[in-house]
Amino acid sequence: MKQLLSIALLFVASLAQAQEEKGMKFEHANSWAEVKAKAKAENKYIFLDAYTTWCGPCIMMAKEIFPLKEVGDFYNANFINVKVQLDETAKDSEEVKKWRSDAKYLADTYSIRAYPTYLFFNPDGEVVHRAVGSSPGEVFISKGKDALDPDKQYYTLKKQYLEGKTDTTFLLKVTNASIEAYDADFSKKVAAEYLATQTDLLSPQNLKLLARTTEKTSDRGFAILKNNVAKADEAIGKGRTKSILHNIAMREFVMPALSTAMQNSAEPDWTALQQKLNKDIPEMAQELVLSGKPMYYM
Repeated sequence: MKQLLSIALLFVASLAQAQEEKGMKFEHANSWAEVKAKAKAENKYIFLDAYTTWCGPCIMMAKEIFPLKEVGDFYNANFINVKVQLDETAKDSEEVKKWRSDAKYLADTYSIRAYPTYLFFNPDGEVVHRAVGSSPGEVFISKGKDALDPDKQYYTLKKQYLEGKTDTTFLLKVTNASIEAYDADFSKKVAAEYLATQTDLLSPQNLKLLARTTEKTSDRGFAILKNNVAKADEAIGKGRTKSILHNIAMREFVMPALSTAMQNSAEPDWTALQQKLNKDIPEMAQELVLSGKPMYYM
């Protein structure tokens, strides 16, 4: 019986090892400097997965995408892969603890605020590309392919913009790339610069861009989307325009009112909120208050 149990355990261990071997292989280096030195010596790009222990998409990628054979085949052939944990927990391993100062340096230097964030570096240790969020295997591979292509590398495009490349086609390209990279301040700047060149803001392409870059009710895109819901839906999908507008208004007006009320252990002043909404966005006022009430009472 003991022999059978030992054989079963060996089989499970072998199976787990086989699954790990066909997926991405991650370096267990002592420092960021060591990873860069290895990349330079081997003339390979670096893929860096910046994650936290509490991030659901990070956990999903580690369990379901990184172990895929096709993902491992591509990333192992083209990159030195390294994982960097950006939060701190009582259960951290010695390896994670050794990386804490480097983790802070990377988070601060590259303004990592969303997880997972993927950074790609050339063999000289210079950052060339950035991607954010979970994705299916084929999409994740395409992110790595973009990192190897100077025409698609985000930081390469941004550098070209800063050096004076500002033709209309390029502005749209770098705007979309900055949105994908979650470089919010920069994407807002270049989007405004691109839209200033446009005579038809209601074209499908421009409506898509407005939907992606509008964040506040005071943004120019909010009024354009609000006044052209049907046309915007044709560009971005039925029902999506109202959802975008609703979420922006909820975040700007309703959530602060709920937060203040809960901090003061008092019910929100629904009348005052309704009056404010009637003044600023009357066509959405009643809907927003009705959405806020069940959220508060729950």
